[in-house]
Amino acid sequence: MRMSARFVGNKVGMDTKWVYDLWEKMGVVIKDKSGDWILTKYGRSIGGKMSKSNYCSVPTFKFEIIEKKMIDFYNMCQK
Repeated sequence: MRMSARFVGNKVGMDTKWVYDLWEKMGVVIKDKSGDWILTKYGRSIGGKMSKSNYCSVPTFKFEIIEKKMIDFYNMCQK
């Protein structure tokens, strides 16, 4: 299932800002000139897509993929 940072945060018990900060450190998202989150080339390469929204598109990922990447990145940074 595809999830935005808000839903990933709810699932892992963290807030949306924490998820976006981690995703930015992982290199899967960046902020554009207007301050909105967008996917990087790497983010797209792991299956990230922008949501289809009339208000504001946000990066989304398949939960199983981004959860594993987040855990791997977190563990790598703890060493």
